Amino acid sequence: MTLVLKAAAAAISAALIALLLKRSNPELALLLSVMTLIVVSAASLRFLDDVRELLNLAQELYGVSYRFCQPIVKCLAIAIVTRFSSDLCRDASQAALASGVDFVGGICALTVALPLIVSVLKNLRSML
Repeated sequence: MTLVLKAAAAAISAALIALLLKRSNPELALLLSVMTLIVVSAASLRFLDDVRELLNLAQELYGVSYRFCQPIVKCLAIAIVTRFSSDLCRDASQAALASGVDFVGGICALTVALPLIVSVLKNLRSML
């Protein structure tokens, strides 16, 4: 909870400063946004250990194979990177580029999820 409050405070402060800088120096405003995003994202990386522990617990308790969890984690990572990238493109007034990033992110997520989808379809077929 504390990290969320700190991240929100840093983001709001950076956004206000970037808003002031945007008139005179838009490149510096964008750089400030990117750097704030990197710092806030780096601060949240320590929570990835908790996610790894959850996946290990699911594997131990329920026999869930990491092979099934891996596409989900990859899709989430793709979604996060895509969202950050497209939002930064929109901040730089590059809406078409942001839409392209969204499209590519969706295609990549679908591609990563294909083995999981095939596995679910095979299980459904065996049930029927």
